[in-house]
Amino acid sequence: MTEFYKAYLRVWLPVFVVAVTAVLIGNVKPAIARDGAIPDDLSVAETFRPGPGKSVGNVTLIQGKAVIRHAKENRGYLILEGTALFNGDTLYTGADCHLELALNDGSNLVLSSDTKIVIDKSIYDPGS
Repeated sequence: MTEFYKAYLRVWLPVFVVAVTAVLIGNVKPAIARDGAIPDDLSVAETFRPGPGKSVGNVTLIQGKAVIRHAKENRGYLILEGTALFNGDTLYTGADCHLELALNDGSNLVLSSDTKIVIDKSIYDPGS
């Protein structure tokens, strides 16, 4: 190698390495800590408040983390066994979650991890 190429590499190789490193670091996005289907921006209240209207069922088993959000509310609540369900509720299950629900009409739902479900409307009249 001639002296010209040695000098060229001595000056430009570090510049090239720094430029490539800057491009690579600039394209790295931070990892988003997601927990299944639970939205990252959903604030979770410590104390559960019932939703509007009459309960349409309840949670019979919870393994892992799950959150319930009532209709027209901006916050969610951690789901525990016995948590009441209401029309308009949205349920989110976290990673490695198993959730079982019993509705007042006698039906049961089982949700696995990373699931979102909305109880749009549950109509049950035991008299009919």
